[in-house]
Amino acid sequence: SSRNRQLLEWMKLAGVVYDTKLLSFVDDGVVHDHLTPEQVKIVARRNISAMTKIGRIPKSACLSVFNVPAIMKRLHKFAMEDDADLSLAAAITHEIVIGKKSRWYGYLHSLPKDGEFVPLLWPDPFLEYLRPSELYEEIVENKLRYRFQWDTQVEPLLQDALGAKGSKNLEFLDFLRAVSFAGSRAFYVDDDHGEALVPLADMFNHKPAFVPTDMEVEGGPSEDESN
Repeated sequence: SSRNRQLLEWMKLAGVVYDTKLLSFVDDGVVHDHLTPEQVKIVARRNISAMTKIGRIPKSACLSVFNVPAIMKRLHKFAMEDDADLSLAAAITHEIVIGKKSRWYGYLHSLPKDGEFVPLLWPDPFLEYLRPSELYEEIVENKLRYRFQWDTQVEPLLQDALGAKGSKNLEFLDFLRAVSFAGSRAFYVDDDHGEALVPLADMFNHKPAFVPTDMEVEGGPSEDESN
């Protein structure tokens, strides 16, 4: 598909490589679990043993606050330097909004266009099925909290970073999409980058319950490589 091609071209330019003998991007038009046919998929060509190196991802390719200077240098001004999750969501939103000007456009274009399928982004009729559970109340509270953070911190920061012309395309929904990506895909990279979107790696199931406690990203802050 065009998304597959665009992502692979972006990965090549960004220095993200993977073992083609072990992994394959597929475009079979089949719905796998909750994925839609247009979403990018990757499959193993054969059984892969634990601790097998399957790729290399430069830290420069990670979508982190550290790698988005327009956000990084404004965190203190908008009282966000101590909120890593909000800062990452702001950085992702910034890159979504600037579109093709983003270093990560080819990567972001491969992600679900409406955000991850999480309750935060469910339409109201879907949320009604959760009434009167505590989960419903939690989702409503989270939406209100994100709306407040958007109005008081994130949108003003982005307006400052993008200027009057660039701010015309700012939408709260893009921020919620960014929150969904950060919440479901982000990895801890190192002390400089903190949590970040890690292209290629975030296509694999990395639910914490399934990740051995002795697994971690290789390389210190000075090394530009994630294995």
